[in-house]
Amino acid sequence: MANITANMSVVSKEAQYIFESTCLTYKTFNTQYDKSYESYGAAAGDTINIKQVHRQYVTDGRSAAGTQDDEERTVALPRATWKKIVLGFNAQELAQDLTKEENAQKFFGKHRFDSSVQSMSAAIDSTTFANVEGQVFNYTRGGETTDPSSYSDIGEAKAVLDNYHAMDMDRSFVLTNNAMVSLNSGLSGLFNSQGKITENYNSGELAPVNGFMFYRSTYLPRHTNGSAETAQVKTTLSVEGVSQMVIDNLGTDTVLAGDRFTIAGVYRRDYVSKEAQGDLQQFVVTAATATVAGEATIDFSPAIETLATNAYASVDSFPQATAVVTFAGQRGSAQSLNMAYHKDAFVLAFVDLPKIGVTSEAYVRDPDAGYSMKLSGQGDILELKSVFRLDALFGSVAVNPWWAVIVYGA
Repeated sequence: MANITANMSVVSKEAQYIFESTCLTYKTFNTQYDKSYESYGAAAGDTINIKQVHRQYVTDGRSAAGTQDDEERTVALPRATWKKIVLGFNAQELAQDLTKEENAQKFFGKHRFDSSVQSMSAAIDSTTFANVEGQVFNYTRGGETTDPSSYSDIGEAKAVLDNYHAMDMDRSFVLTNNAMVSLNSGLSGLFNSQGKITENYNSGELAPVNGFMFYRSTYLPRHTNGSAETAQVKTTLSVEGVSQMVIDNLGTDTVLAGDRFTIAGVYRRDYVSKEAQGDLQQFVVTAATATVAGEATIDFSPAIETLATNAYASVDSFPQATAVVTFAGQRGSAQSLNMAYHKDAFVLAFVDLPKIGVTSEAYVRDPDAGYSMKLSGQGDILELKSVFRLDALFGSVAVNPWWAVIVYGA
C-alpha cells in the first residue's frame, strides 16, 4: 500500500486547486479577516467581532465645538459551521505507486477526490449563501414573478449599490441557472461588441456588464414568503435604534423571517450625506411571531435611526401608527433569489482545526487568500485501507449588508 504521508502533500495541493476553482463564495466574498483578527480587534473563541466600514457625518462652518464620537460598530461572526468528508481507499485501489505525483494526481483527481472537494465547495456555498441572504434588506423586482431578463434588471441592482456608495470594483451578480439563461437571452438583442456576443454565445455565461462580474450557482437559496401582502404599524415607534415592532391588520395572513418590506412615510437617508432621499427604506424580517388575532411581532433590519447627526442614520422618520407595511415577493409562495453585491458586503472566515496526532495531517489553505481546511490520513489495519478526511470550520456574516441586493426571480 502506498505511503499515506508521501501522498499527503500531493493530495493537499490537488484539493487546494479544486477548491479555488469551484467555491464561489470564496471567490466573491471578503475572506481576508481570518488573518487580520488581531489587527481588527477580534478575539479568540467561537465568535469573533468584525468591524463594519467606518462612517461619519459632515458639519458646516469654520469652528468645531468638538469631535464626533468615534463609534465603531461590529458584527458578530460565529465560527460554528463544521463540514467534513471521509473517504476510504482499500489496498487494491492503492496498489499502484502513488508516490509518483502524476499517478497520485490521476488516481485521487479523476477517481474520487475531485468530486469530494467539489462537494465540500458546494456545501460551503450552500450554507454561506443561505446564511447571509436573510441579512440583506435591499431588493429589486419585488413585484415580479419571472426571472430577470433585461438590461434594466441589471441596472436596478447597480443603482442600489451606487445609492449606498459601494466601490465600483469587486461587484458580483450571482444568478440561478434559469436566471442566467433568461438574462443571457434577454441581452442578446442589445448592442454589444462582436467579441462579447461570441463569448456569451459560446459559454452560455455573461461577460461583464454594467460593472458586474456574472456567476451562476445552483446553491442560491429559495425563500418561502409569508402570505401577508400588507399590514399596518400598530403603535408609533419613537426610540432610536429600535428594530422590533408590532404590526396588525393581518387577518390570518403570515409574516416569515426573510420577508422584505417597506413602511409608508419612512424614507431612506443617504449613506454618506445623511440627506433624506425620495425612495422608501427597505427592510428585512429577521424574526417573526405567529399571527394571533391579526397581529404579529417582527424583528427587522436595518434598525430605525433617524438623526442626521448619527453617522449610521438609516431613515428620515419613525414609523407612525397605522402606516401601511407593504411586503415584497410572491406572497405565500417559494421564490428564487438572485444576489448582487460588493465583495465587502460579506465575510467568509475559516479557522485552522488543530492537529490531533494521526499518521499524517496537512492544511489545505492559502493564508493570503483567506481559506483553510484540514486533510487527515491514517491507515486502518483491520480493514487494510487508508482513510482520508477533509474538514472545514468556518463562519459567514453580512458585515456591510447595505452593499448587497436581492434580485427576485421566478
